[in-house]
Amino acid sequence: MKKTLTGLAIVVVAALWMTGSWVFFNSIAIGAETTPATPPATAENPAQTSAPQNHMRPCPYHHRHENFWKKLNLTPTQKKQIKAIRSQERPKMQPLIKQLKAGRDQLMALRKTSKFDEAKVRAIAEEQSKTLVNVIVERERVMYQIRAILTPEQRAKLDQMHKMWKAKHFKKGPND
Repeated sequence: MKKTLTGLAIVVVAALWMTGSWVFFNSIAIGAETTPATPPATAENPAQTSAPQNHMRPCPYHHRHENFWKKLNLTPTQKKQIKAIRSQERPKMQPLIKQLKAGRDQLMALRKTSKFDEAKVRAIAEEQSKTLVNVIVERERVMYQIRAILTPEQRAKLDQMHKMWKAKHFKKGPND
C-alpha cells in the first residue's frame, strides 16, 4: 500500500508540475502576442496612466510572465509565428489538460469514500500517467517549434531565464 501511495503521489505531483509548466509556457506565449491597447502615459497625455487590464485571460497567473517574452526582444514576425504555433497546438493540449483535471477530480472523489479501493486508484493513476506522457510530448513539440524560431542569442537568454526561474521556484534543500 505504501508503494501505491508513493507512486500515486509521484503521478499527481508530475501531473501538477506538467500542468504548471503548460500554463507557464502558454503564459509566456500570451505575453509575446499581447501588446497594450493604448499607449503609455506621455507628456502630451498625462491623464493616460496605464494600459487597460486584459480581463479575458484564461488563467490568473499569466500576468506574471508577460514580460518574459519582452526580455527576448522578439521581432513582429517571431511574435506572429509563436502565436500561430500556439493556435495550432492549443486544440491538442486542452483535452489533455481536461483529462488530467478529470483524473484528479476522480481521485478526490475516491478520498471521500469510507474504504480505500486500490484497484480504482491504480486504474486512475495509470490513466493519468498515459495522459501525462501525451502532455509532455505536446509541450516539448511546442517548445521545439518555438526555439526553432528564436535566434541563438534569444535561445541562450531563454535558457538563462528558465534556469533563473527554476532556481527561484525549486530551491534545493541541504540534502539535494
